[in-house]
Amino acid sequence: MDNRNRAKRIVNMALQSSPPPSSSTSTNEDFSSDHSSYHPQQNVDISTELEDSEDNEERRDPEGPVGNLGEINHPDSDEPVKGRKRVRNFDRWAKNIRKRKRTAGQEYRNVRGSIVPAKVFTPVVCSCRFKCSEQVSSENQEAIHVMFYQLTS
Repeated sequence: MDNRNRAKRIVNMALQSSPPPSSSTSTNEDFSSDHSSYHPQQNVDISTELEDSEDNEERRDPEGPVGNLGEINHPDSDEPVKGRKRVRNFDRWAKNIRKRKRTAGQEYRNVRGSIVPAKVFTPVVCSCRFKCSEQVSSENQEAIHVMFYQLTS
């Protein structure tokens, strides 16, 4: 709506500055090739009203001195400097650190903040019908435990 009002003001100013057409000339004479009745004004002061409104729009710019996204405008230079995006480092994310420590059997802090102790080998004394403790010695059980938690390393 503001642009429409501005356009109307510019048209009105142009109409006021131009001389009124003479009533003796016909419409055919307006488009004649000799242009004998046309006399351009030499020293015309151009209104700065439009320029002032553009300056106000620049002051109201919500982006401020930053300009376009991804570009940083330094006050010393005129050309925008392209900013660098942050590179994701998956290894430093807390979720991935927890997962890595959990799969390695190390002590870690879970999502709720409580400390989960490291996995420690405890020999299994099994009394099942398969006689596991007789078939797999405690030394082999410990070796399996160590090898299992070293798989992730």
